[in-house]
Amino acid sequence: MNDNKAVVTAFLAAVSAKGMMEAVREYGSDDFCWWICGMGDVTPQLPHLSAAFQKIFDGRGMVITPLRLIGEGDYVAVESLTDCRLHNGDEYKNTISHWITLSDSKIVRIAEYFDSAYGQKVIGAALGEALAELH
Repeated sequence: MNDNKAVVTAFLAAVSAKGMMEAVREYGSDDFCWWICGMGDVTPQLPHLSAAFQKIFDGRGMVITPLRLIGEGDYVAVESLTDCRLHNGDEYKNTISHWITLSDSKIVRIAEYFDSAYGQKVIGAALGEALAELH
């Protein structure tokens, strides 16, 4: 496994084990950007998104399992499966593709793509409520 693929694998494991914000602090560059299809650059909202995920998911949080990784130069593409359970018992399992840019073994940019219709159906209302409570 090349070094960048190892960094991305460790980052995803950290998101699962420690949460989004701690993983970004550990593996993100000073100019880190997290872009989500349909939402744009969510970097400024990461603290609220992270807190909202903690409110809506059970104690396991968001478990991310990489299925495929392709790395070339400063780029890694990874297809992952998210596995979460909401406090109401509903399961959220979505396949996510991340296109990740790295520099000096730090993540500079994440571009995230997933089935947003499914995401909205399963977690949209709970996430919206949790975000509203945080503001």
